[in-house]
Amino acid sequence: MSDLAQQLRKRKDQTVGSTQRSIHVKPSLLFDGREAARIETTAIHLLALGGLEQLKKLEPRLKSFEDTLVIIYLIQIIFFFFE
Repeated sequence: MSDLAQQLRKRKDQTVGSTQRSIHVKPSLLFDGREAARIETTAIHLLALGGLEQLKKLEPRLKSFEDTLVIIYLIQIIFFFFE
């Protein structure tokens, strides 16, 4: 089993009991559960854009994904205002 498959299986096993979790814990592939609960969506978006900037230096064709990240962020903002 690949490392990614093992990580995903572990995350799946952790989320099976998610109804028993504290509200201060969120599943995440990048951070531990408590840290993920403290991080705002804006911070994750900025991390993604920073990572994309680094990747674009290695592979310029990835620029097309920048628009996708911006659109996703704008949609999240719109839904936030209408909740």
